[in-house]
Amino acid sequence: MAAGHSVDPDGWMVIFNELMARIAGHFGRVEPRRTATATAYVRGLLADVDRKNCRNLAEHAGLIGPQN
Repeated sequence: MAAGHSVDPDGWMVIFNELMARIAGHFGRVEPRRTATATAYVRGLLADVDRKNCRNLAEHAGLIGPQN
């Protein structure tokens, strides 16, 4: 059986969002906290991106660059 048939996407997102809320306090500055809690950063880390640098993760999240 493929993993796609056994994973509940809605249930996974609830757990994922709860995790993001728990780790938000570990980001000292508000800018990285916003990015992390909006899940863009973590989704980029989990995505099939060749290089996991700030520019590629920002582009994967749909941002112009790492500062945006």
